Amino acid sequence: MARPLAFLCAAAVAAAAACSAPCGAQGLPAMTSITGDLGVVGESGNANFTTVSVGDRLLHRNGQWDVVQTGRYAQSTANRATTARELQLGLRADYAMSRRTGLFATVDGERNTFAGFRARVNEALGVEWREVETAADSLAIDVGAEYTEEMDDDRASTRYPAGRVEGKYKHVLASTGYLEETANFEPDIRAHAGRRINSETALVAPLSGRLALKVDYRIRYESRPPAGYRTTDRIITTGLQFTY
Repeated sequence: MARPLAFLCAAAVAAAAACSAPCGAQGLPAMTSITGDLGVVGESGNANFTTVSVGDRLLHRNGQWDVVQTGRYAQSTANRATTARELQLGLRADYAMSRRTGLFATVDGERNTFAGFRARVNEALGVEWREVETAADSLAIDVGAEYTEEMDDDRASTRYPAGRVEGKYKHVLASTGYLEETANFEPDIRAHAGRRINSETALVAPLSGRLALKVDYRIRYESRPPAGYRTTDRIITTGLQFTY
């Protein structure tokens, strides 16, 4: 798993260099923003558990380039003992070829003991089409290929190529709130192989200029999960979101 993790760091450096040189020629001002999420669920009495979730999204835009770094960490504890952890790190670079089309490259790393994965790394390349782009609505579709390396909790490892299709829809509500839906399909292209389907629905309602309430519902489906784990996870998170 070391090679793709090294590639993740190298991709970050390359993307930053790309944005600092060729993009400046476009004559457009650079823009950087960061969004953070915090969610906490706890119960005491008959049960004693706590689940904490934190996340971030850092966007740097310069000319025809967009570079996005994302992160998410979740930890569940019961009776003061950690029962499961989830860590996700991602980096994506987009290059706009025209107003509606572009190229993208992504690297995502994940550790998810909730679902039985000690480590998973996806590297993907593809094309993006922005089908709808208005003040209230946007719809983009990604089509590409990816390479996955993963290690289960029992340390069994596998590597395989896969396809990638993803749709991203956002509808802006009154007072700068919004509804966002992201869904992707990742089929292993080997004979008799598995597939992954992920869906995330988020509703954000502003509380002030930079602070908002966020409700997030995620579905994760693995057709061939590690032994002893189920195919489907459903996660609901309610918390606060801040933007700078």
